[in-house]
Amino acid sequence: MKIFARLVLTLLLTLPIYVGVTALPWLSHWFDNGNGWDIAAPIFRALGSYGGEADEDYLYGSLLLISVFLALIISVLIVGGADRLLRRSSRKNV
Repeated sequence: MKIFARLVLTLLLTLPIYVGVTALPWLSHWFDNGNGWDIAAPIFRALGSYGGEADEDYLYGSLLLISVFLALIISVLIVGGADRLLRRSSRKNV
């Protein structure tokens, strides 16, 4: 049951976290300057992209993957905390 709760919570949190990550002003400024593209260029080349819209697709995909991992970490913390709280309250009732 905990695994299912974690997965559902992860899926529900992924999109809001993705929107939050992509809306970070320093990230936009970093890529608008060109510094972000320069640092990410070796990764893009390793993935087989040599410029253009494919770079943006890889960037958005990697940001989505980061969002999923962040959502998973948050869901593990939330479900673990809720489980601990429920166990503590059930011990008090006994």
